Amino acid sequence: MGGFDILLAACSFVMREAALFAAFCFLLLGLSDLIVDLIWLGLRLARRGRRPPFPVAAQPGRLAIFVPAWDEAAVIGRMLTHAQAAFAGADYRLYVGCYPNDPATIAAVRAAAGPRLRLVIGPAPGPTSKADCLNRIWERMLEDEAEAGVRVCNWPRTGKRGTTRDLAGYAGTWWDENGGFPPLRPRSGL
Repeated sequence: MGGFDILLAACSFVMREAALFAAFCFLLLGLSDLIVDLIWLGLRLARRGRRPPFPVAAQPGRLAIFVPAWDEAAVIGRMLTHAQAAFAGADYRLYVGCYPNDPATIAAVRAAAGPRLRLVIGPAPGPTSKADCLNRIWERMLEDEAEAGVRVCNWPRTGKRGTTRDLAGYAGTWWDENGGFPPLRPRSGL
């Protein structure tokens, strides 16, 4: 047996051991996924029938749709036209956040303008983070609420600076306590 045969046998042994190790790891990872899936299924079956029904709100509040947009001139016009047609008759506001250094997107949004479409141009040139754009849209929604005297979605807010964390925190708390999405609540002033 020559030196080449020994090297070939050693490489073959290492490859077999590596394949065995990889197969064992795949088996463990697959079993852990299966265990998580079985736990989820068991909890889902245990909760069946115990989930509280969602109450229907007498006045559900206005729906706000946020669309942060940067360099979307090619598609935003068609999307906004379709969205306005799809929501026709509903009580909604479509808020589109744009940047001052994106004139093509601003022009496309203005071309698709409708009575319930709000163009929100942020103060900083884009692109910034999506969260920054959404915060500008949120602030505009709060201004619209104050002007119109109509609340958008009737979930409670913390009273601090209006942020999406208010809604996310409320939704998460309701989900944890009741195992589902939060219901719409009747309006009680602003």
